[in-house]
Amino acid sequence: MQQVVRVLQPPNDFMTMKPTFDLTIARALAIDSQLAYSSGLGSCSDDRAIYTEISNPQTDIHAVLIQRRDFNVLAFRGTHSLENWMTDAQVGMVELGLDGGMIHRGFQAAYLSVDSLVQDELGRAPDVPLWIAGHSLGAALACICAGYLAWYHGARWLDAIAGIYAFGCPLWCNKAGAQTYDRLLGDRTWRVTHALDPVPHIPRFGTSYGQLYWKTSGRVWITDDGQCIVNPSWWRVLPQAVRCAWNEERRGELEPIPDHGIQRYIDALNTAKL
Repeated sequence: MQQVVRVLQPPNDFMTMKPTFDLTIARALAIDSQLAYSSGLGSCSDDRAIYTEISNPQTDIHAVLIQRRDFNVLAFRGTHSLENWMTDAQVGMVELGLDGGMIHRGFQAAYLSVDSLVQDELGRAPDVPLWIAGHSLGAALACICAGYLAWYHGARWLDAIAGIYAFGCPLWCNKAGAQTYDRLLGDRTWRVTHALDPVPHIPRFGTSYGQLYWKTSGRVWITDDGQCIVNPSWWRVLPQAVRCAWNEERRGELEPIPDHGIQRYIDALNTAKL
Protein backbone atom coordinates (compact mmCIF):
# COMPACT_ATOMS: atom_id res chain seq x y z
CA MET A 1 0.00 0.00 0.00
CA GLN A 2 1.31 3.44 -0.90
CA GLN A 3 1.56 6.03 1.82
CA VAL A 4 -0.46 9.19 1.17
CA VAL A 5 1.14 12.52 2.02
CA ARG A 6 -0.64 15.88 1.87
CA VAL A 7 1.31 19.08 1.41
CA LEU A 8 0.53 22.58 0.23
CA GLN A 9 -0.51 22.73 -3.41
CA PRO A 10 1.48 25.48 -5.16
CA PRO A 11 -0.26 27.89 -7.55
CA ASN A 12 -0.64 27.08 -11.23
CA ASP A 13 2.19 29.41 -12.28
CA PHE A 14 4.63 27.86 -9.79
CA MET A 15 6.49 26.07 -12.58
CA THR A 16 7.21 29.33 -14.41
CA MET A 17 10.75 30.57 -14.01
CA LYS A 18 10.75 33.92 -12.21
CA PRO A 19 13.88 36.09 -12.11
CA THR A 20 12.58 37.93 -9.03
CA PHE A 21 11.82 36.73 -5.53
CA ASP A 22 8.27 35.42 -5.18
CA LEU A 23 6.63 35.07 -1.76
CA THR A 24 4.13 32.46 -2.93
CA ILE A 25 6.90 30.26 -4.29
CA ALA A 26 8.97 30.82 -1.13
CA ARG A 27 6.06 29.70 1.07
CA ALA A 28 5.50 26.54 -0.96
CA LEU A 29 9.19 25.63 -1.05
CA ALA A 30 9.55 26.24 2.70
CA ILE A 31 6.84 23.65 3.29
CA ASP A 32 8.58 21.27 0.88
CA SER A 33 11.79 21.85 2.86
CA GLN A 34 9.94 20.92 6.03
CA LEU A 35 8.70 17.78 4.29
CA ALA A 36 12.35 16.76 3.81
CA TYR A 37 12.53 16.25 7.59
CA SER A 38 9.87 13.53 7.36
CA SER A 39 10.94 9.92 7.62
CA GLY A 40 9.36 6.87 6.08
CA LEU A 41 8.22 8.54 2.89
CA GLY A 42 9.97 5.96 0.76
CA SER A 43 8.47 6.25 -2.68
CA CYS A 44 4.84 7.27 -2.38
CA SER A 45 2.26 9.42 -4.10
CA ASP A 46 -1.02 11.24 -3.69
CA ASP A 47 -3.36 12.79 -6.21
CA ARG A 48 -1.02 15.72 -6.85
CA ALA A 49 2.57 14.46 -6.58
CA ILE A 50 5.01 11.57 -6.34
CA TYR A 51 7.48 11.65 -3.45
CA THR A 52 10.85 9.87 -3.54
CA GLU A 53 13.35 9.84 -0.69
CA ILE A 54 17.05 10.25 -1.44
CA SER A 55 19.35 9.41 1.45
CA ASN A 56 22.74 8.09 2.49
CA PRO A 57 22.65 6.26 5.85
CA GLN A 58 26.41 6.66 6.40
CA THR A 59 26.35 10.46 6.24
CA ASP A 60 22.67 10.81 7.20
CA ILE A 61 22.06 13.22 4.35
CA HIS A 62 18.44 13.21 3.34
CA ALA A 63 16.40 14.82 0.57
CA VAL A 64 13.03 14.33 -1.08
CA LEU A 65 12.23 14.62 -4.78
CA ILE A 66 8.68 15.80 -5.35
CA GLN A 67 7.36 15.24 -8.86
CA ARG A 68 4.35 17.37 -9.67
CA ARG A 69 2.57 17.61 -12.98
CA ASP A 70 4.58 20.45 -14.52
CA PHE A 71 7.67 20.78 -12.33
CA ASN A 72 9.88 18.95 -9.84
CA VAL A 73 11.11 20.04 -6.40
CA LEU A 74 14.27 18.68 -4.79
CA ALA A 75 14.33 19.59 -1.09
CA PHE A 76 17.19 18.87 1.34
CA ARG A 77 16.83 18.28 5.08
CA GLY A 78 18.75 20.39 7.58
CA THR A 79 20.83 19.35 10.58
CA HIS A 80 19.02 16.47 12.26
CA SER A 81 21.56 14.13 13.86
CA LEU A 82 25.04 13.76 15.32
CA GLU A 83 26.37 12.90 11.86
CA ASN A 84 24.94 16.17 10.55
CA TRP A 85 26.52 18.14 13.40
CA MET A 86 29.86 16.54 12.58
CA THR A 87 29.37 17.63 8.96
CA ASP A 88 28.65 21.20 10.09
CA ALA A 89 31.80 21.24 12.21
CA GLN A 90 34.14 20.48 9.28
CA VAL A 91 34.57 24.16 8.45
CA GLY A 92 37.89 23.85 6.63
CA MET A 93 37.75 24.71 2.92
CA VAL A 94 38.74 22.50 0.01
CA GLU A 95 39.38 23.40 -3.60
CA LEU A 96 36.34 23.46 -5.85
CA GLY A 97 38.43 23.39 -9.02
CA LEU A 98 36.85 26.47 -10.60
CA ASP A 99 38.54 29.87 -10.74
CA GLY A 100 40.00 29.67 -7.23
CA GLY A 101 36.69 28.68 -5.71
CA MET A 102 36.76 26.89 -2.36
CA ILE A 103 33.99 25.16 -0.48
CA HIS A 104 33.11 24.03 3.06
CA ARG A 105 34.74 20.62 3.47
CA GLY A 106 31.89 19.03 5.41
CA PHE A 107 29.14 20.34 3.13
CA GLN A 108 30.97 19.17 0.01
CA ALA A 109 31.50 15.67 1.38
CA ALA A 110 27.88 15.54 2.51
CA TYR A 111 26.52 16.47 -0.90
CA LEU A 112 28.88 14.18 -2.80
CA SER A 113 27.61 11.29 -0.68
CA VAL A 114 24.23 11.63 -2.43
CA ASP A 115 25.26 13.19 -5.74
CA SER A 116 24.96 9.98 -7.77
CA LEU A 117 21.58 9.23 -6.17
CA VAL A 118 20.36 12.72 -7.01
CA GLN A 119 21.44 12.31 -10.63
CA ASP A 120 19.78 8.89 -10.85
CA GLU A 121 16.44 10.09 -9.50
CA LEU A 122 16.44 13.28 -11.56
CA GLY A 123 17.31 11.22 -14.62
CA ARG A 124 14.20 9.11 -14.06
CA ALA A 125 11.96 12.10 -13.40
CA PRO A 126 10.05 13.96 -16.12
CA ASP A 127 12.01 16.59 -18.04
CA VAL A 128 10.30 19.62 -16.49
CA PRO A 129 11.57 22.71 -14.61
CA LEU A 130 13.42 21.88 -11.38
CA TRP A 131 13.22 23.89 -8.16
CA ILE A 132 15.83 23.16 -5.48
CA ALA A 133 15.30 24.11 -1.85
CA GLY A 134 16.44 23.35 1.67
CA HIS A 135 16.73 24.60 5.22
CA SER A 136 19.87 25.08 7.35
CA LEU A 137 22.43 22.45 6.31
CA GLY A 138 19.90 21.52 3.62
CA ALA A 139 19.98 25.07 2.30
CA ALA A 140 23.74 24.88 1.78
CA LEU A 141 23.32 21.46 0.16
CA ALA A 142 20.63 22.89 -2.15
CA CYS A 143 23.04 25.55 -3.41
CA ILE A 144 25.90 23.07 -3.74
CA CYS A 145 23.63 20.62 -5.56
CA ALA A 146 22.56 23.32 -8.03
CA GLY A 147 26.20 24.29 -8.50
CA TYR A 148 27.34 20.74 -9.15
CA LEU A 149 24.49 20.10 -11.59
CA ALA A 150 25.34 23.29 -13.48
CA TRP A 151 29.15 23.02 -13.25
CA TYR A 152 29.81 19.34 -13.74
CA HIS A 153 26.74 17.50 -14.99
CA GLY A 154 25.82 19.21 -18.24
CA ALA A 155 24.24 22.36 -19.63
CA ARG A 156 20.82 20.72 -19.59
CA TRP A 157 20.71 21.14 -15.81
CA LEU A 158 21.65 24.79 -15.97
CA ASP A 159 18.68 25.27 -18.28
CA ALA A 160 16.39 23.04 -16.21
CA ILE A 161 16.94 24.74 -12.83
CA ALA A 162 14.10 27.21 -12.38
CA GLY A 163 15.23 28.50 -9.00
CA ILE A 164 16.94 27.81 -5.68
CA TYR A 165 15.37 28.91 -2.39
CA ALA A 166 17.68 28.49 0.63
CA PHE A 167 16.15 29.08 4.09
CA GLY A 168 18.53 29.91 6.94
CA CYS A 169 21.52 29.03 4.77
CA PRO A 170 24.96 28.95 6.43
CA LEU A 171 27.98 30.22 4.53
CA TRP A 172 29.47 27.53 2.33
CA CYS A 173 32.11 28.98 -0.04
CA ASN A 174 34.81 31.63 -0.35
CA LYS A 175 34.59 34.82 -2.40
CA ALA A 176 35.85 33.22 -5.63
CA GLY A 177 33.37 30.38 -5.19
CA ALA A 178 30.52 32.82 -4.59
CA GLN A 179 31.46 34.80 -7.71
CA THR A 180 31.52 31.64 -9.84
CA TYR A 181 28.19 30.54 -8.41
CA ASP A 182 26.65 33.96 -8.98
CA ARG A 183 27.71 34.00 -12.63
CA LEU A 184 25.83 30.76 -13.22
CA LEU A 185 22.93 30.81 -10.77
CA GLY A 186 22.91 34.12 -8.93
CA ASP A 187 19.91 35.39 -10.89
CA ARG A 188 17.72 32.52 -9.67
CA THR A 189 18.97 31.94 -6.11
CA TRP A 190 17.30 33.44 -3.04
CA ARG A 191 18.82 33.10 0.43
CA VAL A 192 15.93 33.76 2.82
CA THR A 193 17.13 34.97 6.23
CA HIS A 194 15.13 35.75 9.35
CA ALA A 195 16.52 38.83 11.10
CA LEU A 196 17.22 37.01 14.39
CA ASP A 197 18.69 33.86 12.89
CA PRO A 198 22.49 33.73 13.42
CA VAL A 199 23.13 30.67 11.25
CA PRO A 200 23.21 32.50 7.86
CA HIS A 201 26.21 34.50 9.14
CA ILE A 202 28.44 31.54 10.06
CA PRO A 203 31.03 30.15 9.70
CA ARG A 204 33.15 33.21 9.05
CA PHE A 205 36.58 31.60 8.73
CA GLY A 206 37.78 28.36 7.19
CA THR A 207 40.50 26.52 9.05
CA SER A 208 42.34 25.86 5.77
CA TYR A 209 44.36 28.46 3.89
CA GLY A 210 43.09 31.26 6.13
CA GLN A 211 40.13 31.80 3.81
CA LEU A 212 37.05 33.88 4.58
CA TYR A 213 33.58 32.57 3.87
CA TRP A 214 31.47 34.69 1.54
CA LYS A 215 27.78 35.16 0.78
CA THR A 216 26.27 34.50 -2.62
CA SER A 217 23.80 36.88 -4.23
CA GLY A 218 20.04 36.92 -3.83
CA ARG A 219 19.46 37.88 -0.22
CA VAL A 220 15.96 38.14 1.24
CA TRP A 221 15.69 39.61 4.72
CA ILE A 222 12.57 39.03 6.86
CA THR A 223 12.22 41.33 9.85
CA ASP A 224 10.50 40.42 13.10
CA ASP A 225 7.59 42.73 12.27
CA GLY A 226 6.86 41.06 8.94
CA GLN A 227 8.74 43.16 6.41
CA CYS A 228 10.33 41.26 3.54
CA ILE A 229 13.27 43.14 2.02
CA VAL A 230 14.84 41.82 -1.18
CA ASN A 231 18.57 42.42 -1.70
CA PRO A 232 18.87 44.94 1.15
CA SER A 233 21.95 47.08 1.54
CA TRP A 234 23.96 46.66 4.75
CA TRP A 235 22.83 50.03 6.08
CA ARG A 236 19.22 48.92 5.73
CA VAL A 237 19.79 45.52 7.31
CA LEU A 238 21.75 46.78 10.33
CA PRO A 239 19.03 48.98 11.85
CA GLN A 240 16.45 46.28 11.13
CA ALA A 241 18.55 43.69 12.93
CA VAL A 242 19.17 45.98 15.91
CA ARG A 243 15.48 46.90 16.13
CA CYS A 244 14.35 43.29 15.92
CA ALA A 245 16.82 42.23 18.58
CA TRP A 246 15.68 45.09 20.83
CA ASN A 247 12.02 44.15 20.41
CA GLU A 248 12.75 40.53 21.28
CA GLU A 249 14.82 41.48 24.33
CA ARG A 250 12.14 43.89 25.54
CA ARG A 251 9.63 41.04 25.45
CA GLY A 252 12.10 38.77 27.22
CA GLU A 253 12.33 36.41 24.26
CA LEU A 254 15.90 36.90 23.05
CA GLU A 255 16.48 33.31 21.91
CA PRO A 256 18.10 33.46 18.46
CA ILE A 257 18.39 29.73 17.77
CA PRO A 258 14.61 29.08 17.80
CA ASP A 259 14.37 31.68 15.04
CA HIS A 260 16.39 29.29 12.89
CA GLY A 261 13.78 26.50 12.83
CA ILE A 262 12.00 25.72 9.57
CA GLN A 263 8.60 26.26 11.19
CA ARG A 264 9.74 29.76 12.20
CA TYR A 265 10.55 30.45 8.56
CA ILE A 266 7.21 29.12 7.40
CA ASP A 267 5.37 31.26 9.94
CA ALA A 268 7.40 34.35 9.02
CA LEU A 269 6.81 33.84 5.28
CA ASN A 270 3.08 33.32 5.82
CA THR A 271 2.75 36.76 7.39
CA ALA A 272 5.51 38.62 5.51
CA LYS A 273 4.77 41.45 3.11
CA LEU A 274 7.05 42.76 0.38
